[in-house]
Amino acid sequence: MNLKKVLCASLFIGLTVVSNISAMTDNAGVLGGVNKDTDVYSYLNSYPYHLVSTDHRHVAHDLYASDDNCVLVDVWDNRVGQVFLVAPGYTTNKGISVGMTFNDVVYAYGKVYRNEPVDYREIYGVYDDNSWSKNYSGYGVVEYVSPQNEGLNFIFDKSTGKVVLIMYQSNRHGNSRAISYVEKYKLLPYKK
Repeated sequence: MNLKKVLCASLFIGLTVVSNISAMTDNAGVLGGVNKDTDVYSYLNSYPYHLVSTDHRHVAHDLYASDDNCVLVDVWDNRVGQVFLVAPGYTTNKGISVGMTFNDVVYAYGKVYRNEPVDYREIYGVYDDNSWSKNYSGYGVVEYVSPQNEGLNFIFDKSTGKVVLIMYQSNRHGNSRAISYVEKYKLLPYKK
């Protein structure tokens, strides 16, 4: 009987440690060890994630959510496509989480441009006011782009200036608009 209690307590402590580890960050700007080269299924099997949706009509595409539903991992052809942080408690490599301000993001990541700069050898930030979006124009986006074409997007509520969603994109591949993914997966309420 005591052995069962010890085993149950060990399992609980182990799961608690795993959930705390998953909140760590890395140089890609998201969860502990996740980047475009991650063996994504080993990662998902090591942490408490569950399958949310799947679509294999044109390409293998799966969406997973953490058990606390604060993190979504979008998998394309067995690789990390996007990672979405949708609630506080998870941070980027520079300590930014949902609920922080636009100014916090700029202080942590650096200057933001209205248009992409000519020199792509360094990380740079670009602001999109989303005025083109029919249903989400109340949100602004700052995207920081790495020399490897990875994107780290901070979506913020224009009326409060607070970050409401963070998206890491492993390869911007010409479709880097974070709001397109927000709309596709209905990650935020409409806001005009």
